[in-house]
Amino acid sequence: MARTSAVAGFLFLFLFLGAPFGVLTLYYSRKGLKQRQAANESTAGVRVTAVFGLIELIGGVGSWAFGIWSLMK
Repeated sequence: MARTSAVAGFLFLFLFLGAPFGVLTLYYSRKGLKQRQAANESTAGVRVTAVFGLIELIGGVGSWAFGIWSLMK
């Protein structure tokens, strides 16, 4: 689920939907990290997905800020 929301977030980043998908990616990454740690499996993929979620969140907030700034001009 984390990977799916990360891909969807990057596809919809410029439609002002990057931030909600970023939050969703971080949520599912946290759940996946806990599951992987409980099963003693590698957590590298989940951590990479969390980084992408953070980038989406920052990009989404940045696109919102740019949209508001451009409307104020």
